Amino acid sequence: PGRYFRLRHLEIDPGGLDLGGIRFRMKTWRRSFYPGRSGRFIERELEADIETIVKALRKENDDHPAYPDATIEREIVRDVEAGAIDLRLVVRPGTGYRTRIIGNEAVGEATLRRVIRKVPFREARATLRSWYERRGFSEVRITETQRPLAPGIVERVFSIDEGVQKRIAAVVFEGNHALSAEELTAVVQSRPPGLLHKGYFDREVIASDREAILERYAEAGFLDAQVTVEPSEQGGRVFLTFRITEGMASRIGAITFEGECADAPKRMMPQFRSAIGAPLTPPAVEFDRRTLVARLCEAGHPYARVTAVAEPIEGGEGERSMRLTFHCVPGPQVEVGEIFLQGLLETRPQTVLAEIPFRRGAPFSLLALQEALSRIRELGVFQAVNVRVLGLEEKRPVVHLLFRVEERVPHTVDLGVGYESDLGWNGFFELGDHNLLGRAWDLRLRGSGSEDRQFGEIGLTDPRFLGGKILARYALFAERRRQGGGSAAVESLHYGASAGFFHRWSADVSSGFTTRYERRLILAPTLPERIAQPIRALSEAQERRVFDPDVEGTRDTLVFSPSLTWDTRDSLIRPRRGIFATTSFDVNTGLTRSLDFFVRATADVRGYVTPWPVVTFSGILRGGGLRPYGATETIPADQRFYLGGSADLLGFAADSIRPDDPATGLPGDVGGTYFLFGALEARIPLPWDFEIALFLDNGIVTNDLAAFTPSAFRHSTGGGLRYITPVGPIGLLYGINLDRRPGEVSGRFHFSIGYTF
Repeated sequence: PGRYFRLRHLEIDPGGLDLGGIRFRMKTWRRSFYPGRSGRFIERELEADIETIVKALRKENDDHPAYPDATIEREIVRDVEAGAIDLRLVVRPGTGYRTRIIGNEAVGEATLRRVIRKVPFREARATLRSWYERRGFSEVRITETQRPLAPGIVERVFSIDEGVQKRIAAVVFEGNHALSAEELTAVVQSRPPGLLHKGYFDREVIASDREAILERYAEAGFLDAQVTVEPSEQGGRVFLTFRITEGMASRIGAITFEGECADAPKRMMPQFRSAIGAPLTPPAVEFDRRTLVARLCEAGHPYARVTAVAEPIEGGEGERSMRLTFHCVPGPQVEVGEIFLQGLLETRPQTVLAEIPFRRGAPFSLLALQEALSRIRELGVFQAVNVRVLGLEEKRPVVHLLFRVEERVPHTVDLGVGYESDLGWNGFFELGDHNLLGRAWDLRLRGSGSEDRQFGEIGLTDPRFLGGKILARYALFAERRRQGGGSAAVESLHYGASAGFFHRWSADVSSGFTTRYERRLILAPTLPERIAQPIRALSEAQERRVFDPDVEGTRDTLVFSPSLTWDTRDSLIRPRRGIFATTSFDVNTGLTRSLDFFVRATADVRGYVTPWPVVTFSGILRGGGLRPYGATETIPADQRFYLGGSADLLGFAADSIRPDDPATGLPGDVGGTYFLFGALEARIPLPWDFEIALFLDNGIVTNDLAAFTPSAFRHSTGGGLRYITPVGPIGLLYGINLDRRPGEVSGRFHFSIGYTF
């Protein structure tokens, strides 16, 4: 651990501006109230604070004009003996500007103001012109004038002559023989108006379409293809003609290697995209060239150079055969010298060095260096990690590595109180040390409580189990919970320990294996005596256990749970694209009672798509099943499946969806052994971080697979409003019961934190 400083005093000279509570927006100032090392002064955060304030000053809003030349000067005085910093910031606003827009008829002023607020001040005119041109106003003219408005304030006026908005009427391809019109249409963006296209005439898009056609022909081996564009206009309707001269196709007749990569054919050809008989395409050749360079770099030759040359070897009607030659110059081999670490406070040097695959005298590899950076970031204790290779630019035979890190705040305290429609008032707390003993171990003590559920856990996470790439989680836990309804409501207390081991096979795929010991105490009977007594008699008559109504008491179980996860979501907090799929298989073994011999299989698939910026569609399909094994032929009530509430079927009470009682046709008192839940949701973003949600939910809980019929499913629909916070959404949704039964309400409000899926 090194010496650190804390912010002692902050003085701000606003430069004559009314900046309000500017210091409250500065993370540097807020951090000064944190205890211990977590409250240390971080210069990078000060840079970010200054950048944020300057950006705000340079944007015009209702409170102040734009100050495009605004700067903030800083003066830092360090008191070494006290370990304190006195900071003084001086704001130099410069000239302020107010903006006025005239001449716009087809587009509203509010829309144009939003456009220019997103770009630097002096790029506003060019941005407006580009914005108009992308929407079919190809002849738009915009002039900018300025005049004094007040002391230190200037008004700039944008005068707009919009012209005629043009749309594409038709797109035609001429001269194409090797590629069909359908193939070419798929690569161009210019097209007539349709459901997903406005059909605007945009010269920049047309130019990119021309390049896309040339690239598509190059992929087919036509390296000499030519494309010209001929637009013709008729009253705002534009007819586009792409005239194509294909030329002669080039195919690879031979691949040879020269220099230090003469042995490449047997080692590298399986990885190549170029192959004999395939079209000669520049992207494939460049990929193969980079593959050879990477292979040489991995062997300790970071200065390697590889060139690729294609030459004709014979002619043919309609196409030509080419010889592709790769020439390799590896350059000198480079070794690793010293490894330096900078910025460590709590973390042990050995923790970081264990993630670096280099030692003094080892061959230097850029690929291995990237792997080291990735592994260090995966520890989860650093806010920033970078490396500087000393001597690489000078092409020295020995290079030294300087790793610079910035640690995250290791200690955290989270407290909260909230309300959810299913749980009522609830609270939670979490205490964490995310870098225990400087080994990147994550220790957490957390608990939560509501009327029906109280939970506590202390857990330890080791990101490098036995020094490998396996993440290990150990936990001690206790939970008191109430499930079910009616006379068979189940209230249970269980506690135990778990150990889980997880490995990430790629950026998207991970697997895990968890072992859990659990002692469970049932505090309320699962069945009333009038029902339990006939079941006992039936069990005695058949000399086997049909059902175990006497589950009160202590039960010890051991659970083994393998799992597999595939996750391509673009965000964990607010996903807009991607797929999340996970499946698990639990094997429960009763150590003291035969009641707990069963297996549980569950699967969960979620998808997210954003076809337009104004809406995101999300969907989920989740299901599971329970099967007993051994002497028992039933599943205890506290282990069964339930649906209903904020977590799945909105519009229903929590855990109210249970298998029907054959005698009454109404939901029974205990859960089922099979369930299936599916939902679709449309999420429409609104200004100020709000979002509208519209949903349709469907689900079933049953004890018989034959009951999975459309008429047996329960349905609900509805909508609501969410507010998106940095840690997730807070929402108020209303669910409507579409197939209301006796005793059920027609709808229900649900207040929740986070997305259901």
